[in-house]
Amino acid sequence: MGMRVLVMGLGFFGKNWLKEVLACTECEVAGIVAKHPELLATVGEEFTVAPSKRFTTIEEGLDRSQAQAVIVALPEMVHKRAILAALQRGLHVLTEKPLAMVAAAVTSAEKHQPVAVAPLVAEALGTE
Repeated sequence: MGMRVLVMGLGFFGKNWLKEVLACTECEVAGIVAKHPELLATVGEEFTVAPSKRFTTIEEGLDRSQAQAVIVALPEMVHKRAILAALQRGLHVLTEKPLAMVAAAVTSAEKHQPVAVAPLVAEALGTE
């Protein structure tokens, strides 16, 4: 069994990340998170994600998925809340840019060391 990854956000970027997790032989989908139940059901069916691994809130996904890592591909205004919630639970976090809307949110994330920023990761993984 590989690293269990929770994908938050199922728009264009989130679906691309979900494809990458599914293609990774060292990963497994711990769950997917989307605010809208219809989108969650559609993407869940399209990518064969079990209903028990589909969550409508960040907290539900973090608390019930048993994830070891989180990919945050949510709207920017939710990044801070999702990132900090995952870091507070000791999870690895990969986030779409921007990390946060204001510098103070980055400072909050840095309190959960280590925090590293890797520019152009999506291009390196071929998920453009």
